Amino acid sequence: MKDEFSEVLDITDPDHTCIKDRCHLSWKQEQDDFDEDQYLADLMIPEQQEVIQALIQYTPCWKTNPDDRTQVSASEQEIMKQLGNREYLLGSQEKCAALLSLVNILYAYCYDVRTTQGEHTVESAWTINKLSSTLCWLQSFTSLKQVLISNMRRSLCYPLYREWRLNCAVQDDVRIILSQGKRSILKCLLSIHTMFNNSEPRYLLNQLYIVDYCIWIQQVSDKRIQNLADALNEVTISKSDLRFDLEELETAAHIVQEEEMERALCNHVSTLVLCSNSEQSDSSSSSSSSSSSDESSDSDDESDSLSSSDEEDKTHTKMQSLDSDDTVDSD
Repeated sequence: MKDEFSEVLDITDPDHTCIKDRCHLSWKQEQDDFDEDQYLADLMIPEQQEVIQALIQYTPCWKTNPDDRTQVSASEQEIMKQLGNREYLLGSQEKCAALLSLVNILYAYCYDVRTTQGEHTVESAWTINKLSSTLCWLQSFTSLKQVLISNMRRSLCYPLYREWRLNCAVQDDVRIILSQGKRSILKCLLSIHTMFNNSEPRYLLNQLYIVDYCIWIQQVSDKRIQNLADALNEVTISKSDLRFDLEELETAAHIVQEEEMERALCNHVSTLVLCSNSEQSDSSSSSSSSSSSDESSDSDDESDSLSSSDEEDKTHTKMQSLDSDDTVDSD
């Protein structure tokens, strides 16, 4: 049993670790696990941004078919029969803590639905388990802001896609599900129950949390659920709240990107200048060669002309000599 728990829990000694220490230890682990390069890759690489943008624009079932969220299917009814019924005697503070942890679990579920576009995979159970510190650290919360910070931090540390805007879309998904009421929440919990049952040893999380939530949520008043949805709508999380220095990372990355673009532009301009100079040099060489050829041709013509003139002079001299000889003979 201990080995099985070690596969689903990040906390190593829950029996001797108080709630406050669990929060501190999970925070420290997340600081160590946060990968700056992975975060910046999802932010800066165009191909990654295209994929993530498609996930952000995806419309989950609670938006496309809100009326269906009030209906429980036959298979869901069968699961509920197997779960049975029991009564929970919780004080006001315990109810508040239970609702906050419920939001923590729903957030992890909504993240998986959005990033798989409604087609759960063999990794879905792991994703939900890992993104909920309720499920992997047995942690409890005192405020909605604390819940969302925990979810967002883990969403930027562990899953395949780690992007700020994606987290904001998931937060809105949780708000919509809560505003739709207990039936919509129950359908999410029953889906988680099925995935955990098919992913050993995560059936243990059903025994620890999910079964009780499936039963208890039906006993919670509609007003309390609506108040929770309204309160969630009022919570705003900034990047600085996560303490990962996201804004500084993004600024530095954009500066580097601009410098690389400037270098690329300079290299391109230099290449164009070199090509232009090379073309001018070739043109100049061609002109020089043509000029030399013309000069050589002119020189040859001049030489031919001189040679022809010499021949004419020689011929004229011979003719004069002959005339002179004829004159002498006549005398």
